[in-house]
Amino acid sequence: MTVTAQKSHEAWAQIQSRRNTPETLKAFEEGRPPTRGAMRPIEPEIPIVLNGEVVEDLEQFNATMRSQALYTTRLSDGGAVALGAFTDRTAMLSEARSMDTDVALDFGLPTFTRVWEDANEGGDRLELEHGFHWPNLVNVPRGFLHTQNWNDIISSVSVCAFDVDLFWDINLSGADFFVPAGTRIPDLTPFGWNDAVSSFICWG
Repeated sequence: MTVTAQKSHEAWAQIQSRRNTPETLKAFEEGRPPTRGAMRPIEPEIPIVLNGEVVEDLEQFNATMRSQALYTTRLSDGGAVALGAFTDRTAMLSEARSMDTDVALDFGLPTFTRVWEDANEGGDRLELEHGFHWPNLVNVPRGFLHTQNWNDIISSVSVCAFDVDLFWDINLSGADFFVPAGTRIPDLTPFGWNDAVSSFICWG
C-alpha cells in the first residue's frame, strides 16, 4: 500500500470515529458493565497486582474480571513491571501516574494515538485524534482492500500527548487497559492484552 493510500484510508477511518461528548464521559464515570458473555482468560507474562495485593490465583483473577469491570494499567518500579488491576478508576489513575513521573510531557508529542497490528509498532496502523473514540472496532476496516477489521488485533500503542483507554468489549465496556499520556506500550503481550481490544478512546 502506498503512503498516499495509507493516509487516505486513515482519513476515511477517522470519519467513522465518534467525538467524545459530556454524555460519553458521564456514561463512563457512572460505571461500565463487566465483560459480556464468554471471555478468553487473561494470561499476562508478568505479575498481577489487584488493589495493591499480588495475585496468586490467576483463575480467581479471571473470575473477578468476568464479574466486574476492572481497570488495568502498566506498573513499573525500578525496572520491574507488573499488570496493575483496580476496582476503582481513581485509584488506578493515581497509581498509574505515579509510576510515570520520569516521563516528561512536552508540546512535541503527537495529539493523536496510533495503534498497531504487531508489536514494536509494526504491521498495519490506525490513528485516532484526541477527543474521539471508536465504539466498535469490528466496524473499522483494516488490511488490503479493507477486507479485515481492527477487532482483537491491536498489539502495540505509540506515545501520545493524551491519555488512552483500551477496552475488552465494544462501547467502551468490559475490562480497561489505561495508557497514560506520554507512555508508549511496544508490546501488549506481557500484560495479557495482545489481540484483545474491541473499542478505545483518546481523551483530551
